[in-house]
Amino acid sequence: MNISVKQIRSFAEPAGVLGKIVQFPLVRTVIAILFVVVPVLVLKGLIDLVLDAIAEPAASWIRDIFAIVRIAVAIYFYGLFVRFVEKRKADEMSLSGSLSETGWGIALGAALMTVMVGLFWVLSYYRVESIGPVSIVIHGFFFFAFAALMEEVVFRVILFRHVEELIGSWGAIVLTGLLFGFVHQANPNATTWTSTAIALQSIIIAGCYVFTRRVWLVFGLHAGWNYFQSSIYGVSVSGADEFDSLLVPSISGPAWITGDKFGIEGSYVTTVLCLIIGILLVMKASRMGQLVGPLWVRKVKREAVLASSVDSGTTE
Repeated sequence: MNISVKQIRSFAEPAGVLGKIVQFPLVRTVIAILFVVVPVLVLKGLIDLVLDAIAEPAASWIRDIFAIVRIAVAIYFYGLFVRFVEKRKADEMSLSGSLSETGWGIALGAALMTVMVGLFWVLSYYRVESIGPVSIVIHGFFFFAFAALMEEVVFRVILFRHVEELIGSWGAIVLTGLLFGFVHQANPNATTWTSTAIALQSIIIAGCYVFTRRVWLVFGLHAGWNYFQSSIYGVSVSGADEFDSLLVPSISGPAWITGDKFGIEGSYVTTVLCLIIGILLVMKASRMGQLVGPLWVRKVKREAVLASSVDSGTTE
């Protein structure tokens, strides 16, 4: 299910200086993040208090349930932001078609990880040493689903969308990609290259977003990518290797292929693969009219259309 880029623009008609300040895209970015992140953090604090009094393994199963609750809270409060600040419906979060889109995203993320791990295996860089408990498959899914939803709501649905209003689709792809990549600079085993690689790879996520203009495909891709990478195949996620996995492997081989200690996201092969798929998705979105130019270009075009309309009216 695709929606038009016009459906996710603010419908508010600001009156006065304060109204115009609130509707400025970067101000709306801050407001939207506060709407979504603050309730989720408050809920997390309450959940931690509850879980501290519960022993394992019950705590892990309860944590899975609360992951669903936190996802619902994030979606609900984003909807409130859109309703009260942007005066429209949150079509980008509509549940209609969400399961199908999320499923396709998970399938794409799983396929990318399977291709990469399969390559490692064929080259004898990946060898399974042992098998972890099956419960990891369930617990890992809920953990990475919540993390993926929050990151995509903040980086794509909020930040990308508002930055795009100012500097256009390509500008937003570049700027948010760089920000997304270098946010990971603080991760374990990160280098300038690994952050650059994530920035380049993020074009596949941006491509999924501009193609559908909804959260679900990018959410599924992000969740499926991290889940299969870590919980199934046991590869480090953006440098972090503290997660349990179903397959417990030993990985060796040249860093430019395997990503070394940072994981698959540090691989040159992964970067090229994501760039190719991402560019194809963005090109498809462009043909569908889903990309927009910078604010100043759109303004010039509007003025030209208005001038043309006035001239036509005068001539008649």
